[in-house]
Amino acid sequence: PLASGWGPWYPVPADVGIEARVAREEQRPGGEGYLWLYEFRSTLQVPATFRFRVAEAAGGDYPRSVRALRPGELIGGMVSLGTAGPVWVGTAIPG
Repeated sequence: PLASGWGPWYPVPADVGIEARVAREEQRPGGEGYLWLYEFRSTLQVPATFRFRVAEAAGGDYPRSVRALRPGELIGGMVSLGTAGPVWVGTAIPG
């Protein structure tokens, strides 16, 4: 079960028309860190390609990429972080 539920959708840096939200799972007994779920959606009328990073703080490389996120489509994943929050979601336009 999720402790925090999904947060609100918010615009991400560098990519107008792309929004993100996150949710944190409860910490497991004896476990290190927290599992953070993330989702991206596009409000654009054309497919969007971008790189992203979900981390404890801004900065660093954008190791994951999304290719051709279609209008209205959701993509998501998860990452383990050492914080209960907040987390930072950043994007970069490939190139």
